[in-house]
Amino acid sequence: MLNSREKIDKFVYSLEERFSVNNWLYNGIHIWPYLKIVIGVDLIRELESKSWIDKTENMSKLKHCKMYNFFNKIILSIKYFIWFYNIPVKKKYVFVGADHYRADYNGKKWNKFFDLIIDKYDLENQTVCFEVGPSNSIKHPFPKLDIQLEKGLRYYLALQRVKSLFRSSQSTPSLFLKGYDDFFNYLKSIPDAKNIAEKYNIKNLNRQIHEWYYFYKFFNKLLKRINPKKIFVLCYFEKLRLALVAAANKMGIQTYEIQHGPVSILAYMHWDKLPLKGYDMLPRNYWCWNKSSEMVIREWADNNALYKVFTGGYPWLDYWKRHRKELRERKFILYTLACYTNDIHFPPLVLNAIKTSRYPWFIRIHPDWIKAKDDLIMFMKEQNLYDKVNLHDAFEQPLPLLLQDALLHITFFSGSAIEAALLGTYTVFIHSLGSKTFPELIEGNMAEFIDPNEENFENKLQIVIKKVDQLYNKNLIIDQKNEDNIKLALEL
Repeated sequence: MLNSREKIDKFVYSLEERFSVNNWLYNGIHIWPYLKIVIGVDLIRELESKSWIDKTENMSKLKHCKMYNFFNKIILSIKYFIWFYNIPVKKKYVFVGADHYRADYNGKKWNKFFDLIIDKYDLENQTVCFEVGPSNSIKHPFPKLDIQLEKGLRYYLALQRVKSLFRSSQSTPSLFLKGYDDFFNYLKSIPDAKNIAEKYNIKNLNRQIHEWYYFYKFFNKLLKRINPKKIFVLCYFEKLRLALVAAANKMGIQTYEIQHGPVSILAYMHWDKLPLKGYDMLPRNYWCWNKSSEMVIREWADNNALYKVFTGGYPWLDYWKRHRKELRERKFILYTLACYTNDIHFPPLVLNAIKTSRYPWFIRIHPDWIKAKDDLIMFMKEQNLYDKVNLHDAFEQPLPLLLQDALLHITFFSGSAIEAALLGTYTVFIHSLGSKTFPELIEGNMAEFIDPNEENFENKLQIVIKKVDQLYNKNLIIDQKNEDNIKLALEL
């Protein structure tokens, strides 16, 4: 049964072993990376029935917007050419992000990965930034660098619809699916996969990939204009960014994925059937936060000379290491939530631990779920715990500062556990997936799992608190080798 994320991962990996996935191509592009990722995400969503599983922006919705009348299509087509010819040319770097990778600091919304690099190495005149999804550039530190992809793609798709009205016949790229029928029938035969299987019959798959190919052609034109040498991406595995990476790789542009969280997920693991010339949809280079993350990707990347992996650190954390001179007294527990659900994230023993704690709990919701803040406040008041928690600072202070100051970090399985370890802060996972996702943290004595549904949960938590209070040693050292690796990647 596919009743856990771990089993879903193993099932998807087994598909790669069982079938000739490299025989499936669309206009010469291998489509297995797309299938592997979307099938895995759909199975997890089916299992957990939570919309928070996949928070990446899906620009494919643009294709299915309400049809514009002919006049509006013409207007949007004209706007495409105006938008396109305002794109700067001959820039060395393209950075690809989205609003939820940004953090508020000094009145600006900084991209935690790119803006600090642009600022530190003075790359402003050599750079453009692709913003995926809605974003307010006015508050960005480098607003003139931003290119709003959603706007440009909407115009581009309108132009394609206008063109289609004047074509007597349209040539469709070839979809080669040798052996795919066996794959599809096998997928339908798995009880826990049958609900998603029809989404991937040949007709539906052809529609999905044909739509994706529009994105690919959009980026092909865009990159030809900008003519960059390097592209740095966050979350390459979102549909739009898969198209960008494929277009860039086809053009010989160097592609980099910068780690944004745990790498123990489908997108970064078990690419065991890499073709000799690689997958066009996969970035060629991987910038990791730490050595243990690097080694996870190396397990497959070292089998093909096209792929490179290095440790470059996490720019946002390194910034705060440089600029934080003194630490406040560590007298709070930080609880980070990837999303927010009362009954899941606050079982009775966790609520009682907050109630009886001698330290306040700072409870921080992921920025994607910031609208749930009022619900969390109301829930804490209903539980008579509002005076025992600090929600204001948890929301307002940058996460690195909170992790530096915290006595202890608690989470389900958030990637913030890696950030905590990089800063010398101990983590307690209260979901079993945490220990499976971050075994290196547990082996390195920077984390452990405590089941919040066991009767002795509070006793175990108190033992950990006493231990970390006596042994804490914050890590504020920046590895010079990481700096050298970044300069190498940027060719500085």
